[in-house]
Amino acid sequence: MFLNSNYLFAFTIFLGSCLAQSVSIIDALKKEGSVSIITSILEKRFKSVSFDPNNVPYTLFAPTDEAIRNAGAENLPENLLFSILDYHLLNEVVLSKNITNYIQLYPTMQRDIKYVNLPGGGPQVLGLFSSGSNVIVKDGIFDPSEAPVHVTKADILAAKGVIHIVDKVLKIPPRISTILEGSQIFTVLGKELNASNLLPLIDCEPGITLFAPSNTAFTELLKTNIDPTPSSLIPVFKNHVISGQVLYSTKFTESKYYDTLLSGSKVLVSRSGTGSPLIQNQPLIAQDLLAENGVIQGINFIIVPDKNIYTPREKPADSPKK
Repeated sequence: MFLNSNYLFAFTIFLGSCLAQSVSIIDALKKEGSVSIITSILEKRFKSVSFDPNNVPYTLFAPTDEAIRNAGAENLPENLLFSILDYHLLNEVVLSKNITNYIQLYPTMQRDIKYVNLPGGGPQVLGLFSSGSNVIVKDGIFDPSEAPVHVTKADILAAKGVIHIVDKVLKIPPRISTILEGSQIFTVLGKELNASNLLPLIDCEPGITLFAPSNTAFTELLKTNIDPTPSSLIPVFKNHVISGQVLYSTKFTESKYYDTLLSGSKVLVSRSGTGSPLIQNQPLIAQDLLAENGVIQGINFIIVPDKNIYTPREKPADSPKK
C-alpha cells in the first residue's frame, strides 16, 4: 500500500509538531542562544511555584538577553523578576496565525495585588495584533513616542505550548495617574482630576474605564464660559468614568449604553462600519491604554452631560479664564 504525496506531507508535518512539543520549554530556549537570561529566570521560577508550563498549555513571550539588559532588568531582585515574568506568560496557546490586525486581549499569569487591581481579582491582560508582517505585543507602554514590543521570532513549539521571542521586556501596566502624568496628550486631564480630588478614587477603585479627553479637547472646554472650579467640573469628570467594568475595545461589539459615575448619565460605545471602536459615535485617538485597575480610552472631545442631568455653572463675570 502506498501513501499519496498529500498524506505523506500531512504526516510529516504532524510528526514534526509532535517531536517539537516533546522538547521541554527550557531545552527549547537553550537552543535559541539569545535568551539565556529569561531561561535562567524561568528555571528558578519553576522551583518556587507549582506551575510548570511543561504540563499545561502556555504562551511565553521571551525577551532577548539584549532586551533585558537594555531594560536594566538583569540584576533586579528575584521576586520582582518573577512578577515581570508572570506578565510574559499566558495559560493558553496563541500561535502567530491566530493573530489579526484587530487587537485581541489575553489574560496573563500576573494577578499579584501589588500590580493588579481588576474586578474579582482578575489577571492583568496584554494585547496582540499584527501590523503588516509584524506581530505587536501591547503591554503597559502608554507613550506614543515609545516603540512597541515586536515579536522577532514566533511559534517555537515546546512541551504543550509555544514561545515567541520579543525585542523588549513587557511593562506591567501602571496606575492611571502615572499614565496621565507621563502621557503627552492627557496631562491637562491628569492635573484637573488631581485638583478635583478624584484621582485617588480613579487610581484605587477596581475596574475603571476612563474616557480621557486630550489636552486639546480640555483646553478648548476651559476657554468657554464654564466655571473652571472643581465643584463645577467634578460632574463633568465623572461623566467620563465607568466603575466596575473594564471596557477594552474588544468589548465594543455592539451599540450599548453604560452608566457613568455621574448619576443618571450614560455613554454610548459602538463600532463603525469598518470595525473601529467608537465612543459617542466618535473615534478613539488612543486605544486600550492598559492600567493597573482598568483601561483608558483616549478621545478628542468632552462628553458633555445632558442638560436635564447636569448643567455646569457659568464662570463669574470677574473671573479670569483658566
